[in-house]
Amino acid sequence: MDYDTRSATFYRRKASLATVDGRVECPFVLPADSPTPYEQYVLSEDYEFRESTLRYDAVTDEFYLNISTRRTDGDYAEVSVDTEHQTVLGIDLGVNSLAVSSTGTFWQGDDYDHWCREFEKRRGEMQQCGTQAEHNALLRLCKREESWRKQYIHTVANGLVTEAVEHDCDVIVFEDLTVIRQ
Repeated sequence: MDYDTRSATFYRRKASLATVDGRVECPFVLPADSPTPYEQYVLSEDYEFRESTLRYDAVTDEFYLNISTRRTDGDYAEVSVDTEHQTVLGIDLGVNSLAVSSTGTFWQGDDYDHWCREFEKRRGEMQQCGTQAEHNALLRLCKREESWRKQYIHTVANGLVTEAVEHDCDVIVFEDLTVIRQ
């Protein structure tokens, strides 16, 4: 279940979540070592709460609340003053390839496009039926598709970071690469 700033409030040791039966306050456990990321990002005035996802793990019978935050002052990364000696990895996001790095590595989108078409074809077939069971199956398929897309993009993003680490890059720059050599 996804929550935004209107449907979730965070406190030091609990979260208040909106449900169909009203708000529910849920205590949660933080890691023992300090400062925890929760204290660093959620409780800091420099970051604002954006959204969260509540997930249930049927194997362990536990709930997990994944929280995302954003810096409020607009500085999303600290860049050193000495920009002359930094190594930059440029990433071009495109149509034919999902991403191309300045080191010459390509992340092709063929697999991504194929599965998007497959999901679209399957949705079209399911929408033709018109029964309630098919509608419920369609909702499950849409959730599966969204999860698959997030995982695929996450894998590509991890590949970009790995490429930057392998080439000892200090900065990753997206799209506007006109002054990358400067």
